[in-house]
Amino acid sequence: DLAIIAIPAKFVPKVLEQCGKKKIKSVIIITAGFSEIGNVELEKKILTITKKYNIKFIGPNCFGISNPYIKLDTTFSNQQPKKGNISFISQSGALWSYISDLDIGYSKFVSLGNPIGLGFADVLDYLRKDRNTKSIILYIEKISNGKKFIEIAKKCKKPIYAIKSGKTLSGSKAAISHTGSLATNYEIYKGMFKQTNIILCDSIEEALQKASKKKIKAKKLKINIKKTTIITNAGGAGALATDYLTERGIKTKLIDLLGTATSSDYKKELNKHKNDNLLIIATPQKMTDIDNIAYIITNFKKQNSKSKITVCLLGDKSVKNATNYLKKNKIQVTNTLHFYN
Repeated sequence: DLAIIAIPAKFVPKVLEQCGKKKIKSVIIITAGFSEIGNVELEKKILTITKKYNIKFIGPNCFGISNPYIKLDTTFSNQQPKKGNISFISQSGALWSYISDLDIGYSKFVSLGNPIGLGFADVLDYLRKDRNTKSIILYIEKISNGKKFIEIAKKCKKPIYAIKSGKTLSGSKAAISHTGSLATNYEIYKGMFKQTNIILCDSIEEALQKASKKKIKAKKLKINIKKTTIITNAGGAGALATDYLTERGIKTKLIDLLGTATSSDYKKELNKHKNDNLLIIATPQKMTDIDNIAYIITNFKKQNSKSKITVCLLGDKSVKNATNYLKKNKIQVTNTLHFYN
């Protein structure tokens, strides 16, 4: 029924050929290394093969899908969420590792990655008919087929909440490096959302609160700096943080360590920024050793006392120990992205 591809990018076309010959019609391509790093030709090969065999696919460079109602989870998030009625379509998979860690139930999750296969309109069309979905959240970097999206969104009778990264030029650049999506003018999207009654939200936390009717705790922190370096294992979170900081007059530099980042990757990167002001973001993915990342940050702070450090450990259950450890060591820490005064 379904093939999940998570192998080096250069082998993906060959495996897709094999899927076609085996008459597999649904594929999730988790593998990264395509247009987000400029490898456009390899993406074209994927499209040619999938059209040849009439394969429907999600990705590449995606985080998979989750459906708690049939106990299907192809993601590499730490937590398998409980059943609920919120569905989440996202161009950032790592944001799911954040929100699935919260005490909220979900109906479906779909990570689109570089959406050259199924896109926002296709998944929205499915979710508007899904009986377990009562509300929908979208994290958007770019919508490729605007006309189709507007048509489907107008048909949807369920509330749709959207978070759009790329409000600022810096945030837009962050989105390009993340999923190869050149975010177009933010005002165009605002106009599109008005046409379709989509509720535009300033943050993931605002969208979750509106969809779930639950309060998401957000500790307000002070960031009295003029520029900062953002180090993250979640491209979408990095793009949103870039927007938030830029809007507050803070210049940013984004370092995306990717979802495979371990504590040693954070340590290596931190050592390159000994005199910088830092915003360190980590989401609880399968390969993320959060407790050790907290330990490394603490040691780094002790050795670099002049550096202002803010840590953003996105989540709840999976990040509690690390959060408490950082607090004990008097390091400014929060568990949400929406924390700026």
